[in-house]
Amino acid sequence: MRWQIGLAIVATVAACGKKADDGAEPAPLVPVGIGTVAQDTISQVITLTGRLMPLPGGSALLSAPADAMVRTVAVQIGERVRQGELLIELDAPDLAANAKALVATATNGRT
Repeated sequence: MRWQIGLAIVATVAACGKKADDGAEPAPLVPVGIGTVAQDTISQVITLTGRLMPLPGGSALLSAPADAMVRTVAVQIGERVRQGELLIELDAPDLAANAKALVATATNGRT
């Protein structure tokens, strides 16, 4: 049994040290292809149904202190806005009347 193991080791070492034939070309390790480069347009359309949501902290809940109608909208959907920028103008008749009454009271109190 020992002589069989020894023979296997010798055969393995002999096979590892064997040189390739000088006349034979080595086989390529990776197949290589050649092509022509051309500029083209790739168009692919994917139709999806879904809902886009803003990043956390990227939206705000808008509310008015009284019933009001929207008079003008100063920005469009998707437009970037900055803090303090006018977004919408409201028409709130109750608030306007209340403000006029408060101004009149304040004016009468000064005199």
